[in-house]
Amino acid sequence: MMQSLHTIIVSAPPWPRWLAVLVWLGVTGALLLLPGDGLVVANTHDFIGGTSLADWFGHVCLFGVLAALVYWALCAHLAPPAALRATLTSTILLGAAIEVAQLLIDSRGASVLDAMGNGLGVALFAAWMWWRGQVPLRDRQNR
Repeated sequence: MMQSLHTIIVSAPPWPRWLAVLVWLGVTGALLLLPGDGLVVANTHDFIGGTSLADWFGHVCLFGVLAALVYWALCAHLAPPAALRATLTSTILLGAAIEVAQLLIDSRGASVLDAMGNGLGVALFAAWMWWRGQVPLRDRQNR
């Protein structure tokens, strides 16, 4: 009997989970840390609409997916509430660090709007998890 896709994803060993995180970090890093006038960034920017709003939406999507992947990877090692806390903390700090790092890159600059997009992507992932009832707000032993 074939396993469902959900069962395969939930029962995946840690290494493919972390590999997915590393690949997505590579994509995110390339899009957010390469010079803004380079081909990769310019073509992607034009592809998604070429406006500040489209750029902001890209940040929301990049960090929403990153949060989901980090959470999936951490759940291989931690209980879901602890994995969610670690995911929220690490991805929000990473988003802030990337915005600061952009100050050092040609034709880039830190943007409060982009930082808010990074945070919103993470927050939307957390809200989705809460809405689905997947993560209690506390560990059971802390009640």
